[in-house]
Amino acid sequence: MTGAEIDRMVSRVERFVARGLNLIDATALADKLVIRDRDGDDHRLCLECDHLRPEGRCGVRTVADVPGGRLIDVLPILQRCNQFKKTTP
Repeated sequence: MTGAEIDRMVSRVERFVARGLNLIDATALADKLVIRDRDGDDHRLCLECDHLRPEGRCGVRTVADVPGGRLIDVLPILQRCNQFKKTTP
């Protein structure tokens, strides 16, 4: 990994842990995202999105194809979302 990739991975691990994942799961997901970024894949995690609310709900509820907008089961799944928003690293 390059220095920039390592920095991005550390930032992601911190963000994912702050959003409720344990360190092992957060690290595994952040590592998976390094590969995604290298491949230029446009799939995203709800955990990366600024629309994700602290209670695990999508702030753009009509976009989430999940009953009641609860994303607990899909948080760690790479997917495409046309409402994805990321303003923070």
